[in-house]
Amino acid sequence: EMLVSERTQLLNDKSIQIDSNDDDEKRKRLLTIVALSASMLVQSFLLVGVFPYSGFMAMHLIPTLNEENAGSYAGLIASSFMVGRAISSFGWGRVSDRYGRVFVIKVSLLTSAVFSILFGLSSTFYMA
Repeated sequence: EMLVSERTQLLNDKSIQIDSNDDDEKRKRLLTIVALSASMLVQSFLLVGVFPYSGFMAMHLIPTLNEENAGSYAGLIASSFMVGRAISSFGWGRVSDRYGRVFVIKVSLLTSAVFSILFGLSSTFYMA
């Protein structure tokens, strides 16, 4: 059994032996790379996707706002998202050490999807 530590690579050549005739292993490795790339694309979109409409969302959630003063509230929406990510990153690191990277990636994608939907459906500024 291979010893896994924090420095273990996700796609270690020693852990995946690929023969020139073994198409199944090549396909698994390619699917792993595609899945990780898709996950990064989705997470990046969630990260920057809030910026274009956060001002309009602030004006919708706080009826007294106009286009001139909505920017500061839009900044609060975007910055609170980043503060939440920064605070929770240490916890996710501990969970990853204990339960593994694959578990954390799956749970992270699921919780990102759920909270993104809740964010889009928020009816008050404080809920957003």
